[in-house]
Amino acid sequence: KGVRVVIDGKYAASSPPSALFSYSAPRVVAVTPGTGASRGGSRILVQGKNFGLTDSNPVAYVGHTRCEATSWTDDAAVTCVTPQWTEGPVVVPVSVEVYGQRSTETPDAVYQFGSAKAATITSLAWTRAPTDGGFTITIFGSLFGR
Repeated sequence: KGVRVVIDGKYAASSPPSALFSYSAPRVVAVTPGTGASRGGSRILVQGKNFGLTDSNPVAYVGHTRCEATSWTDDAAVTCVTPQWTEGPVVVPVSVEVYGQRSTETPDAVYQFGSAKAATITSLAWTRAPTDGGFTITIFGSLFGR
């Protein structure tokens, strides 16, 4: 972006096209809480830096989906109302966009839709069986019987 300087409301000067000003990209370092329902609607605190010294209307994303609402708190925090997610449990990155610059994905900036305590099916030993029943299939996954 170009820079325009005004002194006492009387004198003004603009930077030449070759002299541009840029902002540091936002960076997300923590998400609290880190888990919520797949139906969305959970309020999370996204912490980091370079979210703007004033409310610059940052936009938070969970995965590649825009939050239902993003509220700027300060240069190091925004709150997000999580969007609905169609699957779970699944862990997705959380990012913040300020002035067209989006934070990069980091392992510390993630959110999990669905409970880690829920059973998860990873595969089936048989994908077809007779319709009259009486056939045993093997289901592979985790957290069965808890």
